[in-house]
Amino acid sequence: MAMSLTLMPHSVVNYDIAVNDSTSSVSPYTHNYKGSGGSYKLMWGNSIKYKNLSFGVNLGYLYGNLKYENNVYFNDDDFVYNNLYSNQYNIKGFLWNAGLMYFTTVNKKQIENNKLTPAKRISFGIHANSTTSFSTSYNVFHTLVQNLPAGTLVDTIQIKNEIAGKGKLPGEIGLGATYYKGEKFAIGVNYVATFWSSYYNEAANHSKGSLTNVSKVSLGGYIRPDYKSFDNFLKRVYYRYGVYYGTDPRIVEGKQIDTYGLTFGLGMPFVFQRKVSHINIGLNAGIRGKDTPISEKFVKISFGVTFNDDEWFLKRKYN
Repeated sequence: MAMSLTLMPHSVVNYDIAVNDSTSSVSPYTHNYKGSGGSYKLMWGNSIKYKNLSFGVNLGYLYGNLKYENNVYFNDDDFVYNNLYSNQYNIKGFLWNAGLMYFTTVNKKQIENNKLTPAKRISFGIHANSTTSFSTSYNVFHTLVQNLPAGTLVDTIQIKNEIAGKGKLPGEIGLGATYYKGEKFAIGVNYVATFWSSYYNEAANHSKGSLTNVSKVSLGGYIRPDYKSFDNFLKRVYYRYGVYYGTDPRIVEGKQIDTYGLTFGLGMPFVFQRKVSHINIGLNAGIRGKDTPISEKFVKISFGVTFNDDEWFLKRKYN
């Protein structure tokens, strides 16, 4: 049996887009879109293994704050009203998912004849969760700001505080298989389908059916030259690699956005309280929305630390 406690980001919002425009009847103006904040999840995981079969369940709490702004600024003219609109809300709810994994060793006879033979194993896994509901409390601010020679005049159009709302997160199912050769090599494939068509969020004015279902397929693994090496640290490092392709729930000009990319990572071991832990560094580079108005190239760098310490569950012999 095993247990874990995890705190990690669930979603991140961070953009600032400015568009300059003008018309024959209106002086030049700037349309500014901003988004900030995000949500997090605190997960409690439990798993149990019987022979070659493992089963696990994660239970979690979702929370966070998000803010969206949609502003129009007139660049030169006095006496013109700048239009400022913002929607800020917090979110909370419960999450869960469950998974099942089966391991099998394909060279059992060779291992029986020679105990030093590296094990060749194949794992098959499935994970899933249903749609889950969440609640929100949001605030709406809409003001007009007029620039005058003597100062600034603010005219409040709309203020709404602590409006209760609700929403629903999509269900998901994933399938995968991985081949392991001893401790040196692994390669696997994974497929995930997420049913975003059931999603809605009253605080963000997202109605059910505004997004479409998505899928993602990934291929990747790791190479570890020699985990027993005492004199060469680089041979004990995990060198991780991968490629992926997936679709996005948004549709722009009748075309569903897709994303594809490459990943590379390092898992560097170190000893903490007489246990082997790891520092993990990852690189994710790809293209999202190719041949669409929101096409972008991105590079993401991640950093994480995994501490292994099972002494919490050992019964003391001496007090």
